[in-house]
Amino acid sequence: MRKYSHQILLGFFIFILTLVFSTAIGRSVWSDEAYSLNLAHENVTSIWSQAKNDNSPPLYYLILHFWTNFFGESEMAVRSLSLLFFFTSIYAVFVLGKYLFDRNTAFLSAFLFAGSHIAFSHALNVRMFSLLGLLVTFSTYLYYRFFFRKKTVSVAMILFFSLVNIAGMFTHYWFLFVILSQFISQLILSRSKSLPAFFLSTVLTVGFVSFILLPVFFIQAARSSVSWIGFPTIQTLLSALSGNMITRGPARIIWLILLAAVVLVRKKESLWTYLKKPFVFSLLLQFFLTILIPFLISFLKPIFLLRYTIISLPFVVLFLTAFLNKFSNLRFAFFLCIFPLIITVYLFLTDSSYSQIFNDRTSTSYIINRAKSGDVIIFTSISRPAIDFYFRRFAKERYFEEISFPYELELHPAWREKDAILRKRDLIENDAADIIKRISFPKYKGRKLFMFYGSEPNDNQVSDILKIKLDKSFTLLGRHPVPQGGSHYNEILDYQL
Repeated sequence: MRKYSHQILLGFFIFILTLVFSTAIGRSVWSDEAYSLNLAHENVTSIWSQAKNDNSPPLYYLILHFWTNFFGESEMAVRSLSLLFFFTSIYAVFVLGKYLFDRNTAFLSAFLFAGSHIAFSHALNVRMFSLLGLLVTFSTYLYYRFFFRKKTVSVAMILFFSLVNIAGMFTHYWFLFVILSQFISQLILSRSKSLPAFFLSTVLTVGFVSFILLPVFFIQAARSSVSWIGFPTIQTLLSALSGNMITRGPARIIWLILLAAVVLVRKKESLWTYLKKPFVFSLLLQFFLTILIPFLISFLKPIFLLRYTIISLPFVVLFLTAFLNKFSNLRFAFFLCIFPLIITVYLFLTDSSYSQIFNDRTSTSYIINRAKSGDVIIFTSISRPAIDFYFRRFAKERYFEEISFPYELELHPAWREKDAILRKRDLIENDAADIIKRISFPKYKGRKLFMFYGSEPNDNQVSDILKIKLDKSFTLLGRHPVPQGGSHYNEILDYQL
């Protein structure tokens, strides 16, 4: 390549990312992000205790706790943590690509990772997935450096690798599939004498994590539900295997066609000979394993979500970029790696569903400007976390009587099982009747009630049980539509008690 070409491309890359992040980092938080922030706002003991009502381990919430204590809870401050993990991941992918292959592959992999829609979208979410992607990449680098070809492995290497994998397990349970893929790769492909050392590291990791996390996991499994995930389909699997984590929509078809063209017009070296190279085949093997294992498990218990496949991203990125560097013109390879970034940026700026634009901050301002201390706020579905976050920021001196409907959402504000709730109609009717009785006491006379309402059809079926009773008992003053929608609601109903 010409002199300075890497620097020019890197400058273009930084410019695009800075442009997008500067325009999007301050957008309103949404329900999942708000749940993270509300949990991180608690003390360390409470975080560990309340994590039992979640589906994930608590490490990210603990890190976010100390981050927000130091930098505050502005949208820019809280999202900058995920951005930090994202940019560190890009560098880690670069280092890994350079170690396994060469400098060109390292640059290609950094661009493709950064432009992948799954890494890009997680980079602006106050959730654990950017940290998860970083830990997977770091663990993969240590695996190849310490074990794959090493004849001797020191105790320090074993402990350091175990520590990184323990951190991964304390971030998300899907990290277990990374450990399994490493174990299978080592067992099948590695010709070094480091298998006992790797096995010892795996035992240390799984043993420590089981001792600390297994009791929490069993409580989470008993309290939480994964039925909202649903059983996977072949279409889901094909989507995960065919580049959905890189780019999506019609652009994915174009990208796959261009990639297929490289395969058809590749240089003369046998593709099979190339695939049999240990590093190459190991990356491909781990990519398939980290998707297929959770996919198959999901037929017993649904756990498969495409956003979790960020654990597979480093493997497919490194495999593809090494392949492109080997068989394609380098300029065309760079185009194929920048193409997803261009599409991702375009979608992010033009598609509100992609960038997850919600108006919870505006909705909170609407309530604050119209409600007085003592007024009643009713949350339906899982609309409460985001509004509670903004109440804490902007209305600390105000007291509102907050009610979640149905009551069981008080126990798990971050998720709900719509079909199961509808099957318990008698309990929901009792909750609605109890709320009407409660706010009919004389002390509430003259106050206002604000109800977050509307979203998906099944949510309205639940919410309407209470709304019908409210309409009969009190005066509906107005309906305030929320442009673009809030987190699981699209309008606010105002009642006079």
